[in-house]
Amino acid sequence: MTINDFKKYNDYEFGIKDKVALWGKDVYLDIDFPYDKKKKQSFLSKLIGAKKNEELADDAITMSADERLEMNMDIINQKFSLLADSKDKILRVFLDNGILDLAEQEVRKNPRATDEIHECYILDDGERVFIPISIDKFAGSFNPHEVTIKFDRDNNAVVELGMDLIPDYLDKNLIVNIKFDGSIEAVVD
Repeated sequence: MTINDFKKYNDYEFGIKDKVALWGKDVYLDIDFPYDKKKKQSFLSKLIGAKKNEELADDAITMSADERLEMNMDIINQKFSLLADSKDKILRVFLDNGILDLAEQEVRKNPRATDEIHECYILDDGERVFIPISIDKFAGSFNPHEVTIKFDRDNNAVVELGMDLIPDYLDKNLIVNIKFDGSIEAVVD
């Protein structure tokens, strides 16, 4: 990705003009920068590094959102690549938190298919789901739709991924957060 791929929403938010590919799906990508005039000097000191504090005050006034985006393109590309390479880790976090049991409980709330030999349920959209749900089937159901990379005032970036499942085993959204330290948090919402 390059800076030309983004459009500016306001002084602290950007979005990708076109969808970008993640795990074979097209997703929206948004970039959020902190916006707090009182803390801007701390944010800038991390970006500018070698400049003296006296010079930071002038830069704090003149630094545009476009400049912040340009200065952080390497971090943005790094964080997006980290997410793209983390599908197996994200799956493992969900599995370790009992997502398959939860998915099977939710699926069993649907009508049972009487014309199948194996345990099978029919979802609202007509999709047939066999129990037990295999790990491969579950991993294949990931349907990411939006990625947000959020910068804090110290220029650390976290990644938030919103996705659902197809077939929709849970009738809920899944949210994944990759924190500053690379640890992954997975939430069913």
